[in-house]
Amino acid sequence: MTTESPDDHPCPEWCVTGAMHEREFEANSWHSFTHEGHPIDIATQQVHHNRDFAKAEVCLSQTVLNDDGDFKPERVGVVIKFADLGFTANSARELARALETLADQIDAQ
Repeated sequence: MTTESPDDHPCPEWCVTGAMHEREFEANSWHSFTHEGHPIDIATQQVHHNRDFAKAEVCLSQTVLNDDGDFKPERVGVVIKFADLGFTANSARELARALETLADQIDAQ
């Protein structure tokens, strides 16, 4: 087990999950943790039991692997959570705009 922790490595400026890294790192047996950006919510066609539309979440994500104490960040990517719910034409366009915005953030790094 390494003596380093996620707290020893600064988060990217877009990361909003820094407070959870140590707990996630421990839960993953000290093998990895993930930076995640602020989620962009996009309505889907799926309706919850309370009649609200389900939302997909789109955000930047970067996994950091621990290789015997050497922390190696993977490439920054875009994650779409709960995307199997279907999109209307308007929400598909909104998703495309969100993906374009996140791609621009990756390019700006």
